[in-house]
Amino acid sequence: MGAGIRWENNFIRKGPEFCKFWSDYLASGKKNVCYIMGIGFDPRTNHGITKIFSLPGEGDRKCIAFKYIKENLVQDRTPNPHVIKHTEQLEKYLKDTVGIDPVYKELITRSDEDKSIASINSSKIIESTDLEGFTDIIIDISAMSRGVFLPLIYKMLSQIDKQVSPKQNLHIVVAENPVLDSSIEDKGVEEQMTFPHGFRIPEIAKTEAYSKIWIPMLGEGQLDQFRIINKELEPVAVCPVLPFPSIKLKRGDNLINYYDHLFNDPDFEPNNIIYADEQNPFQIYRLLTRTIDQYHNTFKILGGCKIILSTLSSKLMTIGAFMAFYESKKQQKIVGIAHVESIDHHLDDQCRTENSENDILYQIWLTGEPYGE
Repeated sequence: MGAGIRWENNFIRKGPEFCKFWSDYLASGKKNVCYIMGIGFDPRTNHGITKIFSLPGEGDRKCIAFKYIKENLVQDRTPNPHVIKHTEQLEKYLKDTVGIDPVYKELITRSDEDKSIASINSSKIIESTDLEGFTDIIIDISAMSRGVFLPLIYKMLSQIDKQVSPKQNLHIVVAENPVLDSSIEDKGVEEQMTFPHGFRIPEIAKTEAYSKIWIPMLGEGQLDQFRIINKELEPVAVCPVLPFPSIKLKRGDNLINYYDHLFNDPDFEPNNIIYADEQNPFQIYRLLTRTIDQYHNTFKILGGCKIILSTLSSKLMTIGAFMAFYESKKQQKIVGIAHVESIDHHLDDQCRTENSENDILYQIWLTGEPYGE
């Protein structure tokens, strides 16, 4: 895999280990914690912060919460009842538990012309002054879309990488529930693919003749997005990522049936399938990094290639793709992440309550103390 990969040693905790880690960590000394989260319709919105901020420990606590606004026009702002409920729950919890109010930031997701602008706005919403004096920054992506959290994490990690040691610690928190995720329906998608801010293939004109290698991470309910990206890219090779092992034992098989036009295509190479543990973003990162390296080295003598990732899967797997992109870009490889924005989402109320017992909290430590920084 080349000279030492960045996250060869890594730190991840889930389920009961999640709470034990944060309990021990916050008790180990003064920790000034800034918690960045979105307030959305997702029932997992407040799971992470209520677990972590309930634990005793010395230091300051701050919560920055994104309010998603579809348009700039004030008269068109119609709050979702679930968003209102989650906002009220967050405010009451923070006041009663740590005696603070959330710091709200409005994130405009669509322009007056009904174009998606969430990606560019999410890269600008947090300023350096928001994070001054904090030892630990937590980004909870449970109620954030990929178009929001990918540019946000990219900006935070890039800034911390420029700091002089000791650096701030950057943690990613997500409440995962594959059953619930498969129940969330996209209510319309954009007609064209885009690259989230910071994830575009560089110098597109100069790489026009390069062969395109597409690595889509497959998930339920993403067939329209898959077809849009596939049609626009016209890749010379497709390397789909399937979840295995998976919490749902037959999930990989079901996805093969769901994307049958891909796997039944006579030009498709079965050897290109990448099987990755859906609960381990660091393993996904290593597999994708190896694949990117192999194609980069192979096509170097043929004129070059550009590798496009697509995260049509869970948020946890998306973090693995992010890490592979981030490191590959640092190594001057031509890599990007192609995405199709969803216009809106819907979750049936029955699914909202039935599947909550399957929620698992994950903690991914991206940079800081464990890595000698």
